[in-house]
Amino acid sequence: IQARVDPATRRLTGELTLRWINPSTTTSVSKVPLHLYLNAFSHSETTWMREVRAFAGFRFNQADLLRRYPDPWGYIQTTKLQQVGPGGAAAAAWRPIQPDDGNPLDRTLIEVRLPRPVPPGAALELQIAFSGRLPVPIARTGCTPRFCLVAQWFPKLAVFARDRWVAQQFHGSTEFFAPFADYDVTVDAPAGFVVGATGRRRPLRPGQRGAPPGFARVRYTQRAVHDFAVVVGRDLLDRTHRHRGVDVRYLLPAEAGAQLAPSRRAVQGGLDCLGRRVGPYPYRSLTVVLPPHRSMNTAGMEYPTLITGASGDAIWSASPLKTSRIAEQTLVHELSHQYF
Repeated sequence: IQARVDPATRRLTGELTLRWINPSTTTSVSKVPLHLYLNAFSHSETTWMREVRAFAGFRFNQADLLRRYPDPWGYIQTTKLQQVGPGGAAAAAWRPIQPDDGNPLDRTLIEVRLPRPVPPGAALELQIAFSGRLPVPIARTGCTPRFCLVAQWFPKLAVFARDRWVAQQFHGSTEFFAPFADYDVTVDAPAGFVVGATGRRRPLRPGQRGAPPGFARVRYTQRAVHDFAVVVGRDLLDRTHRHRGVDVRYLLPAEAGAQLAPSRRAVQGGLDCLGRRVGPYPYRSLTVVLPPHRSMNTAGMEYPTLITGASGDAIWSASPLKTSRIAEQTLVHELSHQYF
């Protein structure tokens, strides 16, 4: 994936090369479902938005959201979709599908019709260009002019299991089911912004050009993960500490620097406990993000090698919260999801 994130406009553009091998021994594949999760936040009548309004356990007030943000919505669209093969590239047709509830206003799942079916054991390569906009922070993902948690942000392959695709729309009470894959992701972000991501930072590939004026380009890779998230922020405290062979990077608002020490104690304690009781942490890196208060709706979530804790806010150092362990408990909870 090569992508560009612009926090000032919340714009997101990218190109993706997807390679997949048909694991079936009997079934040829002629259709491929792709998740377009950001479309859950494109208007008030998507399946996700309808369900969270009806779900009493989710504290979501749409009227308040629209009062605070005149245009909070985000979306994603494919601008090019091609199947690449020995005969060259051929355009692939696609259509939105709603297999779960039939909601014609939901565009979180599309079905791609392949010009050339993929036989058992053969490889599929899709080239996809996409563009969109991140929503304001609503749930798990979102962007403000100074901080973006970029999650569920690219056209994402569904899971193929037992000779069939397992693909649902994005629902209000669910998270994400995806195949494991090897990721190689390059991100352009405005110069002066800190960038963190799933995996480890790598040099740019040979021959890969630098970023356009006003942007900086970074590259991250990670083997065998089911998701990939990116954080782009300004005025973030950026500290890395090694523990039990893991490079743990902490990103939090500079004004919330007092949270660094308790966050380190929580994460290191979690790595120690899980290392003893379950097994060694399965990756070489971990990025711990404490989102700013304005982006607190992206807090408390797990992605491979990247977790978000409670919001980075001085309130955690004030009475009565300074005697609680809610922030530390959140980090240990999300760290545990690296295993389960």
